Amino acid sequence: MSCVHTNRTGDLPPSGPISLADALARGVLHRVRRGLVTANKRLLIALRSEDADTVVDLQIRPGGFASLDGHKHCLVVTYRKDGRPVAQPVWPGRRPA
Repeated sequence: MSCVHTNRTGDLPPSGPISLADALARGVLHRVRRGLVTANKRLLIALRSEDADTVVDLQIRPGGFASLDGHKHCLVVTYRKDGRPVAQPVWPGRRPA
């Protein structure tokens, strides 16, 4: 038995039909990936300090990416559509010059 997957426009993928086993495996892998992403988000929320939102009150220190040398992490602040700040930890990685 085979199953035909189409993309959003209804076109067949370049490889053509896939087997039912492959279709089921892709569905299982998708659910596993989604579960892992959800678990990761919950963990990061649980580890987040209550003081993280106060970072927007600190003075901004201008500088380029070189100013991150020697630091293990930094906070990047983005803003929601309603203007609320969201501080996210980032682990910078730089290629040696």
